[in-house]
Amino acid sequence: MPDLEPAADRAPVSRAELSRAAAEAVLAVPGVSRIEPDLRQALRNLGRGAAEGLPMIIIAERTEVAVEISVTDPRTAYQVAQDVRAALRTCLTRLGHRPGVITVSVLGLTDR
Repeated sequence: MPDLEPAADRAPVSRAELSRAAAEAVLAVPGVSRIEPDLRQALRNLGRGAAEGLPMIIIAERTEVAVEISVTDPRTAYQVAQDVRAALRTCLTRLGHRPGVITVSVLGLTDR
């Protein structure tokens, strides 16, 4: 299967920089209220405030991302999740990484 989105013509950025940029891309999507921490992040950041960035796995030159979010409107949860996936694909490609599996889970609905 050919790559639908080849990596940008630049060296990939560091994992920490990519993680922060990906979190910013997710939070910029209309309808995203917040990024929910996974259990590991929540325990690691207990008492230190919100986590910075998203956890990522780089396997065979592909960057896989899993993000859990809360949204502000239940009628558009599916569309918000699709928009988050698109934003992450764009962010990864722009920063020199080849997107792999991108999983978006909507865990909650908030009033904002």
